[in-house]
Amino acid sequence: MLTDAVEQELIAAGVLPGPGIPLIIQDKTFVDAETILATDPTWRWGSGAPDQNGERTPKTGDLWLPHVYVPVQNPNDPSGLNVIGRWHYGPWFWPPFYPDDPENRPGQLPDGTDWPNLPEPSETMDAYMDTPLVNGTAYPYLEVEPRAYRFRILNASNDRFWNLQLYKAEVGAPTEVRMLRLSTEPLDYPDYWPPPREREGNVPDYTMAGPDMFQIGNDAGFLPAPARIPATPLGFNLDLGTFNVGNVEEHGLLLAPAERADVIIDFSEFAGETLILYNDACSPCPAGDPRVDYYTGSPDLRGEGGSAPTAPGYGPNTRTIMQIRVAGVTPAPKLEFTTLEAGFKGSTGTPGVFARSQDPILVPQPRYNGVYNGSFPENLARIFDNSLTFTSLAGQGVTIPFVGKSIVDELFESYYGRAASFLGVEIPRTTPNSQTTVPYLVQDPATEILTDAVTVAPVSAGDGTQIWRITNNGVDTHAVHFHLFDVQLINRVAWDNNILLPDDNELGWKDTVRVNPLEDTIVALRPVAPKVPFGIPESIRTLDPTQAEGGTADFTNIDPTTGEPLAVPTANPWFNFRWEYAWHSHMLGHQEMAMMRPVAFHVATVVPAPQPAPSITGTAGSPVTVTWTDPTPAGHPDTLGNRANEIRFRIERAIGTNGTFEAIGNALANETSFTDTSTTAGLGYGYRVVAENAAGESASKAVPLGLTPPAAPTSLVAALVPGPQVALGWRDNATDETGYVIERSANGGLYQAIASVSRTTLAGGYIDRTVAPGNSYSYHVMAVNGWLSSGFSNSASVTVPAVPAAPSNLAGSAARAGLLDTVTLTWTDNATNEAGFQVQRSTAPEFNAGLVNYAAGTNVRTFTDRLARRGVVYYYRVRAANLGGTSSWSNTASVKTP
Repeated sequence: MLTDAVEQELIAAGVLPGPGIPLIIQDKTFVDAETILATDPTWRWGSGAPDQNGERTPKTGDLWLPHVYVPVQNPNDPSGLNVIGRWHYGPWFWPPFYPDDPENRPGQLPDGTDWPNLPEPSETMDAYMDTPLVNGTAYPYLEVEPRAYRFRILNASNDRFWNLQLYKAEVGAPTEVRMLRLSTEPLDYPDYWPPPREREGNVPDYTMAGPDMFQIGNDAGFLPAPARIPATPLGFNLDLGTFNVGNVEEHGLLLAPAERADVIIDFSEFAGETLILYNDACSPCPAGDPRVDYYTGSPDLRGEGGSAPTAPGYGPNTRTIMQIRVAGVTPAPKLEFTTLEAGFKGSTGTPGVFARSQDPILVPQPRYNGVYNGSFPENLARIFDNSLTFTSLAGQGVTIPFVGKSIVDELFESYYGRAASFLGVEIPRTTPNSQTTVPYLVQDPATEILTDAVTVAPVSAGDGTQIWRITNNGVDTHAVHFHLFDVQLINRVAWDNNILLPDDNELGWKDTVRVNPLEDTIVALRPVAPKVPFGIPESIRTLDPTQAEGGTADFTNIDPTTGEPLAVPTANPWFNFRWEYAWHSHMLGHQEMAMMRPVAFHVATVVPAPQPAPSITGTAGSPVTVTWTDPTPAGHPDTLGNRANEIRFRIERAIGTNGTFEAIGNALANETSFTDTSTTAGLGYGYRVVAENAAGESASKAVPLGLTPPAAPTSLVAALVPGPQVALGWRDNATDETGYVIERSANGGLYQAIASVSRTTLAGGYIDRTVAPGNSYSYHVMAVNGWLSSGFSNSASVTVPAVPAAPSNLAGSAARAGLLDTVTLTWTDNATNEAGFQVQRSTAPEFNAGLVNYAAGTNVRTFTDRLARRGVVYYYRVRAANLGGTSSWSNTASVKTP
């Protein structure tokens, strides 16, 4: 079992009792070959031998799944209903929902048959089985000592919720839990129990309650603080004045499908006892169907499509999950909850467990005060809010608009009219007159676009953080799973603005969140790409891979911002989902009916670094091994999360000097060798290695096998000339080259090719006209013949000086000097790198008439013009110059000669 450094510290310090025991809880139904055809005459599947018609003979022990869609409605029954029905049927619902294909409408079949019909399978809305399994075993037992144990619990059911509690087994009936009716009588119920009311199957006797569960972690890791969860039966909101009446309110350890709980249970006070892990969650939730609630003494529901009563000690029973047998030996000291709380808190200079092991939360709230040593306001969302304004952990004020998402139950899929649930969007900033939900299918264009936050840090403006307001306009509580990223549950709010805080074990981060009907669930999210030592390919595909590009079937074609039909219907285009994530219902019966939406996750990548030339061993006609150096090797700390990480290496080969390089194989990221077994003796080859990732690719220099490259040039020289430009010259030592490749390094960076010059146009050298002032450049040159290349010449370097600063304070004075006058100019030299000055004279202030140019030396601050005519107004300006360029002009000085 994987543990991180913080967890290992807690185990070593005795705060946690070891890595824990996994409890993977599922519900399954098994085939009994002796009775299955009496209870399900349509069963034709499994691992049994096929008969002459290809149908499978039932085999005991095979898993059974519901496969007949039984409608709740029956127009031919006087009541209008089907007593054994399970799911609503669109054509018999109001308003009627007819499938797209008229051949699938009741009573309109051209051949007089129904399809799908028995015994053909028909997918159902959900599947609640009758036998709980723990780690693959039905009704197991676990023997423990009277001390604290840690358990890692996963709800791995298809659709069933679990409300887990521990009770002492009934004396003389170790498979049973003593039950009481929830009564209006003044019994001494614990204050955390549900209010008294009649309850299907009654509730356990609270005096038989077992140990509390101390939950320390959930789906995403450690909690901000341990949560104490006593044995508590499922209770419901019974306030008829609230909008979300009937939703689950009281509960023990309530786990929806895919939710996880890391709990500590202390058995020290139960030495010698037999405990029952008990469940009384509703299925579905919150509107449970009694026909899939199996327990001892249940009513006979066979006439309604259910099962016979369950006898004590027998199945079907989804309430008594497993036994825990506590040894009758001297118990260990009791684990106090306060001790566990103290172990999770920080101390002076040492953050607590959550702060050390988890990313910082996005929206601070008072229940995080102890984690971050702060004093935070509530920061809760109201039903009428469209954004949330708060101060981040870094003290920055942030306002984040809500992104409206939706869950819609009691709709129908378009082929057969079966009930279906969908994810979708809420039209932004709606009003009571324009409240609009747009349900989408999994193949509709992506409406969830996320950007990698790159680093883990408190929220700041524009860092990719989003807040989703998920509106559940349905009847089921859905286990909404955020695939590959976590969210922070801020709060739930009923449609009457009743604000519901997260449970203690929902604080911190979650990847699976219960979204209740008639409530908005507010979550904050900011995915950060995992730091892996390899590149990730982007998901580029058609929206619907099951139909051809350009197909128009099965798209919703509703604009997510207006709710109006799209101006241009969707025609199954290709789309780059980048790192494709998803969010979906983790109730598999809903998920498999397309209650899932893709999430396009944008993660920046850069082209892999240029590859060093590979090395070659072997000879043509025998295996040839190509070996290279990975610029981002596995195991190097800088490789984790490196944006230049390769996805793979592509090995390319050319035959002969003028052959074309073609791929001959691929190697995984971080591999560094490849063996070519397809060479032919007597032929010459070239090999190169190309690193690929989502941003592009970079190829190594090609290396020959059995071919001789041209001789390398030597005596490379580089000279800086005005422009600025760099003139290159070298000695040609080859007789078979077709040209040269010039590479340049700027300021000590990587060499990159800047020119390829043919031998016939070379004319003795090359001039680089792309240099810029203030930079240093190094050059080397290689000769090429086809793809063959020599080694590089020596390197030659130049430094292009920065453009000098402009002179200032130009002033002039004139004096008589024979037939001509003289004008003396002075200025302030602001440069330290000039090679000289350019002095310009004009007879017009715009310097567009009578122009004369003079030159002055380095570091001078004066110049005398001895060619000025008498009685003329002259205009002068000065600029500094060097091989990097010229400065701007100084101020203009005007002088009138006498």
